[in-house]
Amino acid sequence: MSAIMKKPPIEVLGDKIPAESLNLPSFTPGETVRFYRRMLGLTQKELSVKSGVNKNMISDIENERRKMGYNTIVKIAKVLNRRPERFM
Repeated sequence: MSAIMKKPPIEVLGDKIPAESLNLPSFTPGETVRFYRRMLGLTQKELSVKSGVNKNMISDIENERRKMGYNTIVKIAKVLNRRPERFM
């Protein structure tokens, strides 16, 4: 699986607070894709058609069987109306 990465501090009212202290849920890139895809009411097939990324690859990404390259992240992020950094 993937190594745990330390999250950068979050700025709240001008103060930088360690992200760990906020007890925010930590999502893998695949879980993030699934979350936003479902939030928009898209199926994997619909995301595939709109992004140009193979449906099987989307399934593999969401189930953590495959990592996304930068070009794939950009394509998916554009369809899900999110910044690519959200999926890294």
